[in-house]
Amino acid sequence: MINAESVGVRLKEIRENRRLELRELSDALRIPESVLSDIENNQLNNYFQEIYALICFYSKPVHEIFSGFFSSNGSLSYLRRDKSEENLEASEQYIFDCINFYRKLLKLPSELLSVSTARTRQTVRELPLAVLESRANEVIAENKSYKLPVNVHEIAKNLGILVVFESLPNSFYNLRGFCHKEGRFSLIGINKSHPIELQRFTLAHELHHLLYDFNSAPILCSSDNENALIERNAEKFAAELLMPKNYVQRLISHPPNIHYITIELVAKHFGVSYQAAAIRLQTFGLIDSANEACKPTYRKKDKSKTKFLLEEKLKYLRAVFGLETGIPQLQVDDSVLRHSVCGAIISDQSHKLCWHCGLEILESDIKNIFMQNPYRQNLSNLSLDKVLSVDRNKDFNQLSFNLRTQ
Repeated sequence: MINAESVGVRLKEIRENRRLELRELSDALRIPESVLSDIENNQLNNYFQEIYALICFYSKPVHEIFSGFFSSNGSLSYLRRDKSEENLEASEQYIFDCINFYRKLLKLPSELLSVSTARTRQTVRELPLAVLESRANEVIAENKSYKLPVNVHEIAKNLGILVVFESLPNSFYNLRGFCHKEGRFSLIGINKSHPIELQRFTLAHELHHLLYDFNSAPILCSSDNENALIERNAEKFAAELLMPKNYVQRLISHPPNIHYITIELVAKHFGVSYQAAAIRLQTFGLIDSANEACKPTYRKKDKSKTKFLLEEKLKYLRAVFGLETGIPQLQVDDSVLRHSVCGAIISDQSHKLCWHCGLEILESDIKNIFMQNPYRQNLSNLSLDKVLSVDRNKDFNQLSFNLRTQ
């Protein structure tokens, strides 16, 4: 176990390696220079919110800063082990540190020492699609998430679930996410290096774990455990939640004419990946094989039809759904609101979070911009035609965020 001094030293080393003076960092984060100095001099207990801002600003994993800081009398137990024991141990410790850090951030009592694994030994069966569809419809109805794409970020917020986007090392790229439930404290962690469409699917997947799979056990979701029954149930629930059956059926008016561009439009309409859309259409028997539809040869087929199909499908979508969609081409009115960070259409102004990137829709006060961590996404995940830049004047006493179109 390390002491507070190690955390302060690590944060100071990162700042110095980036050639930032305390004054510059203070101006950028709107955190008093004296507070930053206290943190680097090991006074941590009263400043976890400020440390959170530093971690976000530096885009560092929690584990990199707090490795060894929290007490550990046991390890976290997951429903399925990674193939690599070494990778398992590293990922367990990362999740352990992450959970404890956010408990500290929320001022929850004591540290997490161990986790009961009783629920992980329960017999799990593969659930019928009708059950998972009913669960998804119930979640949508309870949260009144009828606008498309389904705002899964807002659903998590409504349920009191803390969703965090974590910077992870490249060796953890297959780690999609994790979740933890402890009394009233529920946490979902998402790998922010993944495409936003996969992040949304992972969030819906983890929601199933929290709502239906266990009472108090963490779950680690990676490519190595995706075939476990409990994971397959969660994957199917995520598809039901993000691509409701009745909406998909309304969208596909002429199944025989389904083409790769149709699948792409379904993906963009529901805010999921092309692969997820293909699998969903296969589930309904609308295409023969999702694997075939995902092959490059399938996407290149019948190029001459692409423009016609795109134009016709857009007309249909506009007529049926109006602007309740994430497809940029459907913006026919300049007055339609878009999220200033990622450019996604804001179809429901009552939402506090963007359906696309999970960031706050309302602009934050500049002095709290990193404290509230609204820019937690990787910039590469945001709209391709948008660039977010940070400008500071010569004296570093003014910080502004600018969004420009390439």
